Amino acid sequence: MNTKLKIFVIIEEAIDLFKSNYKLFLTISFLGAVCSLLISLGNQLVNTDDFINAVVLVLVVIFSIYFSFRLQIALIIAVNNRFQKFETDFQECYKTAGSYFWSYVFTSIALALLVGLSIVFIFFSISMEANPLVIALCSLLFGGLALLLLYYFNFAPLVSVLNPEASSNFSKSKELVKSQPRLVLSMVVLGVIVQILLYLSKDLLGGNSFVMNMEVSYVLEFMVDLVIAPLFTIVYMMVYYKLQETAYEQENLTDTATE
Repeated sequence: MNTKLKIFVIIEEAIDLFKSNYKLFLTISFLGAVCSLLISLGNQLVNTDDFINAVVLVLVVIFSIYFSFRLQIALIIAVNNRFQKFETDFQECYKTAGSYFWSYVFTSIALALLVGLSIVFIFFSISMEANPLVIALCSLLFGGLALLLLYYFNFAPLVSVLNPEASSNFSKSKELVKSQPRLVLSMVVLGVIVQILLYLSKDLLGGNSFVMNMEVSYVLEFMVDLVIAPLFTIVYMMVYYKLQETAYEQENLTDTATE
């Protein structure tokens, strides 16, 4: 099947799965959206001149980050269970999420650091006020590196939950991506397009007012976390399943050829 068609088929399957399990998925995503909103508001409202205010808000942000990660894992477990036609509920998914928490968090942070460091080098070259050609080359080099890392390793956090027996989450992610690179590329492009559209929507709705932009940002952030994030998670996982299936078939073919 054509890769372009395949990604749209996956999106249709993801929407169907979402519609048939929307209560569970929206329950998890709603709580996750609340956590994200608390993190944003906490960072915005923290006042270092008021010690009690600062401590309270910092604690709120820390706990919100913890619950946000745990709810992300719970959503992955919920999608995985419902995809496999297993009956599950929020309590079960949330409880099970605790078993994968640290592995998921460490993998996510490691991925963020790998990609983030590449981007930092771009800003470093700009801050040094280097030759424009040098800045352009650094941007191209490190920007490309960031995209490459994200391309090959973006499934690593998912591996930590769905394939905890894997010796390396990053190696497993790279192995899966190699099984169907065009499909992964189409998913990445789709994600970039969605991000651009969301960014443009914020500017169009917010206008030139800083306050309005902040309000629009919070509303958009909440709606994205509530609806788009779980949908994208399902698409992301559907692609993961396809990659696993392809990798398994390729492995069997290799074993058969060897015999």
